[in-house]
Amino acid sequence: MRLRFRPVETSFYDHFSASAQHLVVGAGLLAEMLTEGADKESVATQMREAEHAADETTHTIVKQVNSTFVTPFDREDIYALASGLDDVMDMMDEAVDMVLLYEPKVLPAALLIGLAFGAVAMALTTYMRSWQDFELVTLSTLPMFLFSATFFPVTTYPGVLRWVVEATPLYRGVVLCRELTTGVVTWDSAVSVVYLVAMGLAGLLVARRRLDSLLLT
Repeated sequence: MRLRFRPVETSFYDHFSASAQHLVVGAGLLAEMLTEGADKESVATQMREAEHAADETTHTIVKQVNSTFVTPFDREDIYALASGLDDVMDMMDEAVDMVLLYEPKVLPAALLIGLAFGAVAMALTTYMRSWQDFELVTLSTLPMFLFSATFFPVTTYPGVLRWVVEATPLYRGVVLCRELTTGVVTWDSAVSVVYLVAMGLAGLLVARRRLDSLLLT
């Protein structure tokens, strides 16, 4: 019979399993919230209940850490893990609340925009050699945002500058979201979809080739 000289409280693992299960429930509710014809009020209520249950589990973990002499791993790591799991649940709860509040009609467009920019960003990071290179991201996104015609119409720009603005990816995203929101869909939306899909595919292709060359050769 083995003797345990360091008594360790193992119920932490059960609590973390419960926290993970709360996240599974939350992810399912978030997915349901985004489906067509979902009862959003009911889903939001269920999400709030799931979030409260997750909070209770987190509080149980914290209380147990404070009252346990020997923990299965470092207390700081237990706090960090419990807090991280709780933060994920909070963010899913906030996402459900935002969907209920604003009833977004442009979610597919937002996902397409995110895919396009994310793919290009992933490709560009393969060329960066230091943290200072990330300053170039801000240097490019700030003027793109200011000249995206988010706050005023693109017609305010003169001739050539207007063409340049219309060729930027963020402007194409703004046009797509604006037309879907207002319900006035023109050929500009089709152009934007083709533009963003091509941008995303190009970014993924470059990223794949760069990662192959950097990691596999």
